[in-house]
Amino acid sequence: MDVDELRAFVREVLGEELAARRGPSTGERTASVETVALRTDADLMAFVRRLLRASAEERRAIEDGRREFRLAVQAPATPARGGQAAATVFARGLVGEAQIEALDESVRCVEAGKRVRFTPLAIDRLRQRGIAVKRTKT
Repeated sequence: MDVDELRAFVREVLGEELAARRGPSTGERTASVETVALRTDADLMAFVRRLLRASAEERRAIEDGRREFRLAVQAPATPARGGQAAATVFARGLVGEAQIEALDESVRCVEAGKRVRFTPLAIDRLRQRGIAVKRTKT
């Protein structure tokens, strides 16, 4: 192996190592998605205040598209059989304790898509409030 081949080999290895340490390129970044339940003006104001208190890194993640927000899909609170409200539906994302707290008191069932995940605190609040979780196939 001559000197030029050795240099080319070292450049190639260094290039691969540096690329691996930098992480995925901007085109390959995966965004974290948070599902947000905004049922009232108070919910909206609380969400805005939380964004205003976000750190500089969190703000950059939002601006760069590495952090996304989705509205929780909610069924209308129309009385069903037995006087209970219709089930609330979460299509995808991470459901937190605040979203469970925001549910109407009459909700007794939450439908969650297969991509939906619940935080441990959200699971605790579901149990405390006696809300069942029904998984959907989508």
